[in-house]
Amino acid sequence: KVVVKNAMNQKQGTQGWTKDISVPPTAYDHGCSEIDDHRMIIVGGFDAEKRTNLSSGVIYNSRTQKWMDLPNDMPQALVKFSFVANAKYAFVIGGENQYGFMVNRLYRLSLETFIWTVMASLRYVFDYSAAVLKWNYIYLFGGWGNDGPLVSAWRYSISHNLWELLPDMPSARYGHSAVVLGKDVYLAGGYDDGSLAIFDTVSLRWKTEDNPSDMPKSICHTAAVVLKDRYLVVIGGMDSHSGHILRSCFIYDSIFNCWSETPSSMNIHVDRAGHSATVLDGKVVVYG
Repeated sequence: KVVVKNAMNQKQGTQGWTKDISVPPTAYDHGCSEIDDHRMIIVGGFDAEKRTNLSSGVIYNSRTQKWMDLPNDMPQALVKFSFVANAKYAFVIGGENQYGFMVNRLYRLSLETFIWTVMASLRYVFDYSAAVLKWNYIYLFGGWGNDGPLVSAWRYSISHNLWELLPDMPSARYGHSAVVLGKDVYLAGGYDDGSLAIFDTVSLRWKTEDNPSDMPKSICHTAAVVLKDRYLVVIGGMDSHSGHILRSCFIYDSIFNCWSETPSSMNIHVDRAGHSATVLDGKVVVYG
């Protein structure tokens, strides 16, 4: 299902989860991204009912509350990949195919023609990485490779179809979330004991001197969004130590460098991991 929550108000209060939306059968470990302020695109993932990877995709319009099936499937049925989109293109990076093998492919979907194109691949196979789109670049962080957790970071030029290696992350991580806040990329969660990492996309360096506060819990397979150009909201996920699936929400204030947890009454309705979250028309939309 999809659940919707009003975004934070001026006093940093929150509104409750307001409604469920009827959706096609949902999958976890899928890709989801905003296209614009009222549309999101969802592709791939694992259909728990049919026990199979998906190659299909849909676009959801929050104003009409209607779903549109993508006319063309992904070239492979993938899970555990990174996914970003803008108004023109959507990108699928890495992941695991229907045979259980990790891949290194980059696929680009035109949102005008809905044609998939194979773009420049990375050197190695991986899954459970995190990616964001900033200006004309895709930033890709960490993941799981053949030798275990990855510490590497990459930048992909959309204009030139080229990958560039960036400075390594402060620590290896996978199953984490990445969001853009101003000129910085924030990495939260993952199998890393709850640290928060900040990457400056102008200087291309990690802001380790800022000493960002650790998350209250070590959580992986979360979903995260940014609200009001200040707050990082981490929703649900799995406790990295106990393995318990969570429904709690943690909020990081980027100005005061502190975390808070929403009251239990504000939690999402069911425990979730491997889900996604976007902001459409001022509302947080959680899928999967």
